[in-house]
Amino acid sequence: MTPTLVDVVERNRQHPDTFAVPDQAQLPLVAIGDVVKVCLEAPNKEGERFWVLVTENNPLAKTFKGTVDNELVVFDGFPLHMEMEVEYRHVLDWWVMQ
Repeated sequence: MTPTLVDVVERNRQHPDTFAVPDQAQLPLVAIGDVVKVCLEAPNKEGERFWVLVTENNPLAKTFKGTVDNELVVFDGFPLHMEMEVEYRHVLDWWVMQ
């Protein structure tokens, strides 16, 4: 089964006391070179959180483009530096790198 990015906004709605997410209104402030944390899940597998180094932030589309910034253990189909696109609703956390 193909892993999917977790919709953390929906997960927060389901579990507001135990699943915190960043304020979606702040995500347009994420700069090129910052990192966002996302989570993959697949049936019958553990979930895995990892960082994506932001190369583009499109506030109108509410998406980031970037590259995988750490090696994954559970999902080997997402190699280091792989390019990917994530929606704001997938961002579990973010870190200013500059």
